[in-house]
Formats: sequence, structure tokens, C-alpha cells
Amino acid sequence: MEAPERLHSTGQSLWMDHVDREQICNGSLIQYIKEGAITGLSLSPQAICHSISNSTVYDDGICKKLDNSLYGEALVVDLILEDIHHAADPLKYVFDRTDGVDGWATLPISPLLTSDPGTLLQSVSVLHTRVNRANVLIMVPGLPDMLGPIEEIVFAGVPINITFIYSCNQFLNTAEACLRGIKRRIALGLKPTVPVFISIPISHLAAALAKEIKQEAATRASIDIARSIYKTMRMLHTSQQWERAYNVGARPLRLVWVSSDDESAAVSDISLYNYLAAPFTVVTMSERTMGAFFDHGHPEALLPYDGYDYEENVAGHQKAGRNFKHLADSLQEKAAAWQVKTWITLLDTVARKSASCTHVEPIDQ
Repeated sequence: MEAPERLHSTGQSLWMDHVDREQICNGSLIQYIKEGAITGLSLSPQAICHSISNSTVYDDGICKKLDNSLYGEALVVDLILEDIHHAADPLKYVFDRTDGVDGWATLPISPLLTSDPGTLLQSVSVLHTRVNRANVLIMVPGLPDMLGPIEEIVFAGVPINITFIYSCNQFLNTAEACLRGIKRRIALGLKPTVPVFISIPISHLAAALAKEIKQEAATRASIDIARSIYKTMRMLHTSQQWERAYNVGARPLRLVWVSSDDESAAVSDISLYNYLAAPFTVVTMSERTMGAFFDHGHPEALLPYDGYDYEENVAGHQKAGRNFKHLADSLQEKAAAWQVKTWITLLDTVARKSASCTHVEPIDQ
């Protein structure tokens, strides 16, 4: 059985990450969807920035928007909304067939809009209305000061993908915020079926650990942490609070294992995902990593949620001098800073391309 079929047979979804307009226009994305290799995707500001700089695929769109007096961030957001429409529509049949369990397209949001927790709900709600697609998730950072807004977003019924989660504690805090939002919907007689996906950037975690310990040990430690989060999720979903929510229609949170688009990380990512096959989870890969995984991936047996003490292994790593709580908090801060930097780079790239599209007539002397 081929690697993607092995994943699907375990009940794990495979989504393409780092998607941009070039993959949409050249037909590769559509082909993956038609063949059933992938059942979801994530747009990437970094990938979009690369395509704008190294191809002409966005040129006409940028020039047309300039003609309509769109500039700066408004222009960038409009470009991304066009991409998400073209990316989400081919997945709609998967979304309908699975009754909303799968078939999602994930939309990044400007970190300049999420910098103020007080306005996050309004920003996400406006974007959700503009998207106007049932199968689009909006990315929201799972930072400590965002837990209140996340509760409000879930209460508002907006489907989201919560990012930057690196530890069990961070996952539990996020899950509790989501459950509070769901409980409030139930209390008001609203449908509690609010799709929430929680991303674990597993390759970033492995890369960070590799700076402190050998690569093989870093890979093993990151797998143990991921398994610990998975076990925590399974135990949480069998708790009485969540079971009461299921009884009136709520759905479990889903974990998303997120990979890097760094070519040097592709082999490491494959070894990570061979050990993270689990039902009702998602694994995301760039097209580059997917190609390597299809050729060399060998997903192992399903992750058990009990019968193996992952926490004991993680505790063993901690005794060896690796403070995962400190590392997880540090990774959240670095990921948020990197997101801002990437977005600013995208704005600058679009501005440069806009300058080449703008034709100014010389003033007669």
C-alpha cells in the first residue's frame, strides 16, 4: 500500500501545506485532490511571497487591484482571499461527503490584525464573512493572551485552526478555552458543532531540540512530546465535560501535525510522520515533503492513547536537562515574531511588484 493510502486507512487526513497561487494555476493541487492524495490544504504567506518574487502568476491580479485603488495590506488580503476561494472550492465535495469532518482549506490572517486581543474577534468575524465559504478555517495564534478571544471566536461559531501549540499545557489551556465557548453556545440553544483544529508544529519542535541535543535524540524527543499531546487529547475527549458536550452535538478537537517547507528538513519530517499515524488527526506537508514521503514514507502502526507512558519519557528528557515548558513558551514567542516578519516581507514584496505595475506619465515641462 502506498504511503498516503496507509495514512488514510488509519483515519488520518493528509493536507498540503505551503500552498500558493502557482500550485492552484498549474493544476498540481487539483490533481492531488482528484486522486484523493490530499483532503485539505493550508495557504502560506511565505509561499505566496516566494511566488510573487519568482514568477508572474500574481502580476495580473496585483495590477488589476491597483487599477481598482487597492493598495498595501488591503491588496494583499484580497489576493489571499482569491487564492482561498480557488483552493477551497475543489475540496467542497470532500467537505460535504464527510459532513464537515474533512475537506478544509486554512486561511492565514494578518498578524497585524491579531496583535490586539481586544479586536481579534472582530477581525476574524469580518474575514469569515468575506470568505463566504463553509469549508474555510481561519488561523488564530494560540498564545496565552489569545485564549479569551479564542473562547469568543468559538462562541461566535467561526471555524478556526489554532496554531503555535508545542506542549500538553498549551494544548489543555487552548482546549479549555474552546470548551468554554461551546458550553456558552449550548446554554443559549445554539448548535455546538464549531470545527476547531489545533496545530502542533512538530518539525519546528524537532529543529529546536536539535540545537541542544543530537538529531536522532531530538527526533525521538519531539515524537514523545507529540504522542504525549495526542494522549492528552484522547483522555480529554473521554472526560465527562466533553462527553456531555458530545451528547448535544459537539465534535472533538482535531490535532494537526505541521511540517516545515525547508528542503533540509524533508527527511527528518518523514521520519517524524512515520510514527504519528493516528485516527482523527491531520498531517500537513509541503509539496516537496509530500514527494519524499510518497517515495520513502512507511507509516507505522496506530498511536495507542494508553498502554505507553509518553509522559514518563518526556520526564526523562527533562531530567536530562531539557526544560520543555521553557522551550515551548520560547517557541510560541519566536513563532509569533516570525509570523510578523513573514507578513511584513509579504507586504514589502507586493509593494515592489506594485511599483512595477504602476505606470506614471511624465509631467510636461
